[in-house]
Amino acid sequence: MIKNFFYYLIIFLSFTVYFAENVDSKEIHLKSRKFVPEELSDPVKIKRFEEIRRGVKRVHALIQMYHIPDKKERMAMENAGITLLDYIPHNSWLVVISGETVVSRDIRGNVRWIDLLTPEDKISPDIREHGVGKWARRPDGQVVLRVNYFSDVTLDETKTAMESLGVMIVRETPEFHTIDIVAEERKINKIAMEDIVQWIEEVPPPPVLHNNGTRLNTLAGIVQTAPYNLTGTDVDAGQWDDGDVDSTHADFGTPSRVTEVSNVGIKGVHATHVAGTMGGDGISSNGLYKGIAPGIDIFSYNFSGPRV
Repeated sequence: MIKNFFYYLIIFLSFTVYFAENVDSKEIHLKSRKFVPEELSDPVKIKRFEEIRRGVKRVHALIQMYHIPDKKERMAMENAGITLLDYIPHNSWLVVISGETVVSRDIRGNVRWIDLLTPEDKISPDIREHGVGKWARRPDGQVVLRVNYFSDVTLDETKTAMESLGVMIVRETPEFHTIDIVAEERKINKIAMEDIVQWIEEVPPPPVLHNNGTRLNTLAGIVQTAPYNLTGTDVDAGQWDDGDVDSTHADFGTPSRVTEVSNVGIKGVHATHVAGTMGGDGISSNGLYKGIAPGIDIFSYNFSGPRV
């Protein structure tokens, strides 16, 4: 019986590996679409590289390799002016191409396909199919969008490009290469045509103020009831967050199970929310918003506080 089990297991795993390598390995999974590009011959690759680079100092494109390049192959590509940015399944990358260095035969031999992204590739399918959501529409008819720019592009470059399009920036998040903008909806396609733009979507809808469902999703409710009756009592949990957990919140009991170790004097809304998810007893909501382990003791640290 055990022999038969391992026999069928080996067949299953072999089929899984074969399927993954031979069926899906050529399909590119963009957020906007999935497609299998046609493999390019070497003369076409040479022509495609020349067309992409012609007349520009820097351009962003999508490339598919035959395999994931090693460190040496990546270095050779960078020396030829091709830098891999974000990985895209399968064996594909968003790349930035710069300079006028000739792409060698060895590098071209590792490339299966390359081309520029289309404006449609950069726009959320929800916007393309249904238009901008109501929550992202302003009374004056303009829309609020979130734009990601490529990781090699500076914020100043992005601001200059948006200003040239008559677009107003209302929020900058350079650590995530993101800006929020206000623009006329008809300009979305024009914004997507900018080479520095990687992705366009609506700003997120307004946040919901509760976090109910966590116990269900983590199955914590099962161990909180008989025969387990686990609450986390006598367990210490450390939390590093922005500001102090509000130890006076009723859901942390009296006396409070929260110790404000850093005691920076600022009650963190996010810190208190996370602590409640971990260990609030839900008394303020008659148990509706009870945490994962409602009996734990929480030690609250600021981000800049000690690690232990």
